[in-house]
Amino acid sequence: MPMNVQFFDHKVHEGRHLHETSTWNAFEVNILLNLSSYLLKQGYRCRDITIISAYSGQVELFEETISTRFTHLTDIRVTTIDAYQGEENKIILLSLVRSNVHNNVGFLKTVNRVCVALSRAKQGLYIMGNMKCLSADSQLWQEIKNKLVTRRS
Repeated sequence: MPMNVQFFDHKVHEGRHLHETSTWNAFEVNILLNLSSYLLKQGYRCRDITIISAYSGQVELFEETISTRFTHLTDIRVTTIDAYQGEENKIILLSLVRSNVHNNVGFLKTVNRVCVALSRAKQGLYIMGNMKCLSADSQLWQEIKNKLVTRRS
């Protein structure tokens, strides 16, 4: 993980459309798009920022929300973690999506996927998720939580 890491912890539950497998979290979309707007005001350009998520449903919600409510962010790349392997950017906004009463994090337990997600940022990594849910279902996320606490991120 880069030195400039910030984890935004929340308890807002994920959503899922009936008969669909991908999950989404509208709360994370709203917060991270507002953070993107703030970063632009700090001098970053859209091409300096990439938003990644493990879930295609979340990527679709980001794209839909950008096209309707955050049109000034249309040049920010939004993609899945899997599609972003081998790439990096100055600022990475990571939307983890999973937040549920069953503490089920799905394939966010996959070490390779998590390593890709946490290693794409050159200058700043902003992570949004439910750490209670993540760390309850995954030893890997428990270790990440401990590291973040030690760093006071």
